[in-house]
Amino acid sequence: MEKLVSIILPIYNVEKYLDRCMESVINQTYRNIEIIMVDDGATDSCPQKCEEWAKKDSRIKVVHKKNAGLGEARNTGLEHATGEFVFFLDSDDFVSKDLVAQCISKQIENDADIVLYGFSRVDGNGNVYKNNIPQPSKVLYTGNEVREDVLPALIASKGKTVSGLWMSAWCCMYSKAKIDSINWKFVSEREIIAEDVYSLLTLYSVVDRVAIVTKALYFYCDNAASLTHVFREDRIDKINHFLRESLKKVELYKYGELIEECICFLYSSFLIAALKMIIKDDNMNFITKRKKLLSSISSPECRKALKYGGFNFKRFGKSVQLLFMRLKFVDVVYLILKISSRHV
Repeated sequence: MEKLVSIILPIYNVEKYLDRCMESVINQTYRNIEIIMVDDGATDSCPQKCEEWAKKDSRIKVVHKKNAGLGEARNTGLEHATGEFVFFLDSDDFVSKDLVAQCISKQIENDADIVLYGFSRVDGNGNVYKNNIPQPSKVLYTGNEVREDVLPALIASKGKTVSGLWMSAWCCMYSKAKIDSINWKFVSEREIIAEDVYSLLTLYSVVDRVAIVTKALYFYCDNAASLTHVFREDRIDKINHFLRESLKKVELYKYGELIEECICFLYSSFLIAALKMIIKDDNMNFITKRKKLLSSISSPECRKALKYGGFNFKRFGKSVQLLFMRLKFVDVVYLILKISSRHV
């Protein structure tokens, strides 16, 4: 008997992309699947589209709910999932027709708790312009290898024997038994940024076996409508909050210094991106921008993260930025960010 697999699709105002996603899901070569479409209070034609799809395929369940965000929609899907394994897909993306088959095969071969796979980036015209394919030294990672190699690779590309991994909810197949063993749920993106990373830190505390498929099976689609280049006043506060709360999890689950370093590295990437948005904001004058930069790089969170900001020739540009941030050379930081932001 084939194992039942649950595919959870949170849906909110993606009428332009939903049919493409659903076509890729219902046409999976592995047929024993249930598809849970969670309408998160969409205000476009998505609710109607969900019902239309349910009439076409008996494997589809539709749940309509009040809008509460991506994390809560995923949790709602989990509540309705009855499969042994679970996927979380974004409904404006699509997947390879053998996504489930490849992952189930790898799971059976290795008795894996989680199966990771690669993805391709797709532009607005539907063309693949970049492939992110995992490059592991072996298929299966177990025990301490998960914490010491896989998790660092996922968070900050700092794996010792594996690269090309991505820590997002949609880049893996999960064991429902592992999820249920700790009553695991996603935190809302309205509470914390990088909610996938933050949430998965909890799940990985009970993961013992991770298998890797060295193929791009997911197609991540650039959606211009979802991008923002406007700096929000609470952005730096949210980034600092992410660091504080994530480091609490590192301590709680005794992940150790390497994972702390990875979280700090990720934090610095978020912070640099936010500071570039400040530099590019035409509604601020130079004095205001300088004050915000100084305040940001002087915060306790930034000072803590920068202790890991060692020089790395592989990341020369970022290393230079972190060096001057550590030294609080705010005018030099401003100049470097201004120059680098022109190329973003």
